[in-house]
Amino acid sequence: MDESQLLALKPELDRFLVRFAPLFGRRENQAHAGRFVRGLLHGGERRNAERWNDVLAVARSGVNSPLTSSAGRLFDAAASVLGVRDAINYEGQAAVELEQLADPGETGAYPAGIETGPPFRARGGDLLHGIIEDLAAGIAPEVIAARFHQGVAALIEAGCLLARERHGLGTVALSGGVFQNQLLLRAAVSRLQARGFRVLVHSRVPCNDGGISLGQAVVAGARDRLVLYRLRIR
Repeated sequence: MDESQLLALKPELDRFLVRFAPLFGRRENQAHAGRFVRGLLHGGERRNAERWNDVLAVARSGVNSPLTSSAGRLFDAAASVLGVRDAINYEGQAAVELEQLADPGETGAYPAGIETGPPFRARGGDLLHGIIEDLAAGIAPEVIAARFHQGVAALIEAGCLLARERHGLGTVALSGGVFQNQLLLRAAVSRLQARGFRVLVHSRVPCNDGGISLGQAVVAGARDRLVLYRLRIR
């Protein structure tokens, strides 16, 4: 990708994977995945009925409800709707258990719309509606979990096709902690390669916060050398 291509894509580098939704309660939601479900849907299953009115009150007031487009929070919401887990004890727990539940032989995918923007954003809530409809129809949780994963992969495919159509880009780098999920990674790579994309994945550097930490260290080291260089030429 040359500089002109990168600049052309820059307005669309806003996370297209998930449309912004309120994250009720701020930091507390790291441990309460179910609240993000309410942020996306304002409805759905009410296993925690005693908390419902409080959550709705926060939603209506807008207090402590920062917007998020995190793919991780979308997986938390899906796990909550499916009844896998409402509260987590560590980052990624709900997503890990959702991946473990999924039937690897299921290839169906929940459809989700994309707001073409720019920037373009995916309607993550559509995937949750698909989960709810299948739950009501008595579909097995293993199949539902797999269809959710395939739906996310289909959104990635659709977003990349849109970027190629607009900017002629043919290389896709899959990065971010969500791609520790091997089921999602394989599905996304398969779909993109079938569309003729060159797909880059992590090998030596982790795709999650470890990669970010390494990048921060590299930037800090470069700035430090720049300061030393400027001091020498004075």
